Amino acid sequence: MQTVYGVASREKLQFSKECSRTLSSRIKAWLSEEDARDAAGQGQASEGVEAELSAAAAAAEGLDVLVGTFHGLRETLLGLHPVDAGRALIQPDGTPLSKPVQQALPQLLAGGQAKVRRLRVLDAFDVLVDT
Repeated sequence: MQTVYGVASREKLQFSKECSRTLSSRIKAWLSEEDARDAAGQGQASEGVEAELSAAAAAAEGLDVLVGTFHGLRETLLGLHPVDAGRALIQPDGTPLSKPVQQALPQLLAGGQAKVRRLRVLDAFDVLVDT
């Protein structure tokens, strides 16, 4: 049995293209540390695995990847406004004075997959980019 939920979010997502370069540099750093462990006789990976990781680092370095977060998706699924859900008045002793207002029934998920059906890409000046 498959249940399909539709969730619309009008939140702006921040995208970054640094992910692939960061991944590449972290793999290279780990490989450098692994070489030091190998020299001390405490290596963790075989030479074959190191070669595969080195190839992955080289491939990731040249990729043009955009990574974004779905900020507010959790709140939207819970039926709350994504921005207002994070706003609450709290007394000095930590007791909350207000709670977020529920806008819809929650859509509870136990697991599964998500598919982005429509995405508008805006540049830094909020101009629509043809995709």
